[in-house]
Amino acid sequence: MLGWEIAPLQKGGLGTACFFITKYLSSLGVKISFVLPRKFNISFDFMDLIFCSEEKRPKKSNYYMDDFLYTYFSLKVFNGELYSNSLFEEVENYSKAAKKLAKLDFDVIHCHDWLTIKAGLVIKKLTGKPLVFHVHATEFDRTGLNYGSSYVHKLEELGLKEADAIIVVSNYTKDLIVKKYGVDPSKVFVVHNAIEEQDFFESFEEIKKHYKIVLFLGRLTLQKGPDYFLRVAKRVSEFRDDVVFVVAGSGEMEKQLIEMAVSLGIADKVIFTGFLSNEEVKKMYSIADVYVMPSVSEPFGISALEALASSTPIVISKQSGVSEVIKHCLKADFWDVDRFAEYVLHLLENEVLHKEVLSNAKKELSSLKWEKSARKIKEVYEYLLREKNG
Repeated sequence: MLGWEIAPLQKGGLGTACFFITKYLSSLGVKISFVLPRKFNISFDFMDLIFCSEEKRPKKSNYYMDDFLYTYFSLKVFNGELYSNSLFEEVENYSKAAKKLAKLDFDVIHCHDWLTIKAGLVIKKLTGKPLVFHVHATEFDRTGLNYGSSYVHKLEELGLKEADAIIVVSNYTKDLIVKKYGVDPSKVFVVHNAIEEQDFFESFEEIKKHYKIVLFLGRLTLQKGPDYFLRVAKRVSEFRDDVVFVVAGSGEMEKQLIEMAVSLGIADKVIFTGFLSNEEVKKMYSIADVYVMPSVSEPFGISALEALASSTPIVISKQSGVSEVIKHCLKADFWDVDRFAEYVLHLLENEVLHKEVLSNAKKELSSLKWEKSARKIKEVYEYLLREKNG
């Protein structure tokens, strides 16, 4: 299995998914060698780790993203330090170093996202072993349904074409890659993400007595829709003056968003936290009265599950994979600011609705288990090996 990040080194959606997928695949009897691009002082008792480079200290970086200036915050940062002089250069180095992996004894190659697919293609060519391309997000998602980087697009297109099986985190993503990349839908398998619910805090009721808190949490990028969140905040503040809007996270849009809050006349009602640690993220979920996820294009959206696990009701965009598994929540198109604001106000003002929506959503949440996701992935492996062996 080739991955670019894994929890606890990185606590974003991709790193978290890689950790729990490998943990539960191992419990199902799958032996895993997980390949990271660089050496870290970390080990797991349920799988082997392989490092393509033994150099431990990341280099300081100045990223120019091909023909599109774009910052992959969750993908290039390791323990707070930038990864190298060029993300694309590191992807190339990773694929070259991966040649040595062809000598190992394994049955299936499993690559997570575009960062590792070139390496996976190298190994497949050398070994003839079946290749699984696990798509957690596409370049269309990351750039708010714009084209983005031609380099990334070419890698994604090649990986989708050459992979023997494609795993996606939602039907939303399956439909997108079939439409945008012309992928054969018969080789695409949907495996939704899940959550470990017990890791989250109980709510801080004392804080909630004094303020109503509406939360946005995620990278401040076009994909996540933080600008739409501010427009929702403007509409809600026209009806209530006791609501604080928290924008938690960092990203290339931060300065633009601060200026936008000023221009909308809500600067005194919006708090920008910047980057938060994992523990701070958990506390933020807990103190919020409503979590808003207005993503323009969200393959899944684990943060919505994390909010529910903290007993915080969610309002999410219809353009998100998580809306396929959590039916009992309020949903709107990402651009429908008035509808988002209406739902937020209902949840703040109607205690019965607040409790009913949350109760029903948490029942659905209880059925989302990483072990179930791992079983589906193992079934994909078994299918590929049956096909290979006739």
